[in-house]
Amino acid sequence: MPSAASIKPDSRFFGLFIGRSGSGKSAAAYSFPHPIKVLDLDGRIRGGLVPWVEREGIDYTYYPPKPDKGTVFDLLNNDFAALQVMCRTGQNYFKTLVLDSITWATIDLLLDAIPLTHAAGSGNDKGKSIGGMQIGGPADYQFQSTGIYQILAFLKSLPIPNIIVTAHVVGKWGKRKDAAGKIIDPYGPSELIGEQLSLTDKLAENVPSSFDNVFSFEKVDTGSQVKFFFEAQGELARSAYPELPYQRLDVTGKDFYKFLMEKVQPLVPSTASLTTGS
Repeated sequence: MPSAASIKPDSRFFGLFIGRSGSGKSAAAYSFPHPIKVLDLDGRIRGGLVPWVEREGIDYTYYPPKPDKGTVFDLLNNDFAALQVMCRTGQNYFKTLVLDSITWATIDLLLDAIPLTHAAGSGNDKGKSIGGMQIGGPADYQFQSTGIYQILAFLKSLPIPNIIVTAHVVGKWGKRKDAAGKIIDPYGPSELIGEQLSLTDKLAENVPSSFDNVFSFEKVDTGSQVKFFFEAQGELARSAYPELPYQRLDVTGKDFYKFLMEKVQPLVPSTASLTTGS
C-alpha cells in the first residue's frame, strides 16, 4: 500500500495553464523537459515557439475540427491508446505531454456530436436546426462533457513525468458583493467581476479539480514593452508548491521551467534528471 511519505514534489507535474490567447501559457508549457509531445487542437503551435524555447525535441500533432474521417475524439483516442502502449512496453521517450488547449477540445467535441445527433432518430429525438444550421442540444453537450472527462482520465493514466493542459479564460460577469458575500445592489447592472475558464459552467468547475497545479498567465502591454506575468495563487490559480508566493511574478523572456525550478528549489533536492537533454 503506497505511503504519502513517498510522494515527492518532483515525482510528477500535472498542471493546468490558463490565460487569455497570447498570454504565454503555451510558451511556458513548451519550456518543460524535452522530448515534448504536443497535442495541438488550437492550430497555433507557432505562437508558443518563442525565441527562448528550444524547438528541437518538440513533436506535435494537429487535430483540425471536423476531420475528413472520423471525429477529433476518435483521433485523440487512438493517439492516447498508442501512448499507453508505449508507456506500458517501456518505449515511451516523452518527458512532457501538452494538450493545447482543452478549450478547443470542447469546441471540437461539440462539432463531433452535432452531425451524429442530427442524423439519428426522428421527431423529438432528432437535433434541431435553424435555417441550414444544425443547433447543439442537450445530447451534444452530454457528448462534449463525457469526452472531456475521458480525455482527462486518459491523461491521468499516462505515466509521463510532466503533463500540461492549457485553457483559455474569459471575463466573468455578475453582481458586486461585499466582504460578507452579499450582493451590494441586486437591481444594478451586471459588472465584470473577474475571470472564468472558457468552458461550460460545469466543466469550468470540474476540470481544475483534476490538476495539482493551476497556473495563471497574463500579457500586459505597458506602452513601451509587452510583459508576461505568472501567478501560482489567486482567484483561479493554485499550486502544490507552498514556496511559490501569493503574488504576480514577471516571467518576460524567461525559460519558465527553469524559473519555476529555481523558485521551488527548497522542495526539489535535484532537478538534473528532469532538465532538457539529461
